[in-house]
Amino acid sequence: MLEPDQTDTYRVFHVSYCPHCSARDAIRLSETALERRPWRVTWRCVTCNNLAEAKVPPQLLRDLRRFDRVNGMRISLREYWSFVAALDDLEEALEDELL
Repeated sequence: MLEPDQTDTYRVFHVSYCPHCSARDAIRLSETALERRPWRVTWRCVTCNNLAEAKVPPQLLRDLRRFDRVNGMRISLREYWSFVAALDDLEEALEDELL
């Protein structure tokens, strides 16, 4: 396997079952997010369109964390909330400056 920064995650898949509809499908890593607490992958099921998740086995966590990069896997909720918090801080700082 190529190094994660040289791997096109559009062409790398994991095969998982949807807990909602039991559909088994190959999901691109580019459409998968890595979440923590507990470590899991999340994706949108192509059959039922629900958000699905699966626990990440400890032996795969190191490799998956290497794919969790810009243009790697999709943005996770963890990253989203971190970004929103940063925006809130920025908005508050701007208000303080302008007043």
